[in-house]
Amino acid sequence: MSASLKKVLLMFLVVVLLAGVGSVPSSRAVDAYATAYLFAHCVNYRYRDSGLIYDLLPAHEQSRIGRDDFIAAFEKERSYPYLTPLFFNLESVTLTAADGSAEARYSQAARLPGMYTTVIMPYDGKRFSVSAFGYLIDGSYLKKFER
Repeated sequence: MSASLKKVLLMFLVVVLLAGVGSVPSSRAVDAYATAYLFAHCVNYRYRDSGLIYDLLPAHEQSRIGRDDFIAAFEKERSYPYLTPLFFNLESVTLTAADGSAEARYSQAARLPGMYTTVIMPYDGKRFSVSAFGYLIDGSYLKKFER
């Protein structure tokens, strides 16, 4: 995990501690929530350093695209003239008992209310990662630039 990601995660944990929690969640639940929050923070506020987002991808997705290629793809995709910029608000995190993964649900900034994005967060036994932006990895996002 990069130093920048560690800083953002530390900020999140301080906020959680200062806000207090009604019950003590499991450490895996806290890790899942922290990863989901960190992902949203990086997409929303640290998007110019998209290497931070790359660091959150699972190893099998990182093996399909190099860091520099991901950064270039992310920057190009964000250059598309959207009506509303990409912005996630974390709604919920659900742990999956079967395989240890989690699912994060975000409301997404949109012209019309009710747009949601769900991402799978695989768990490798040590940490959660975020399986997102598959369209950047496979290059399918480039089709919209052809029009």
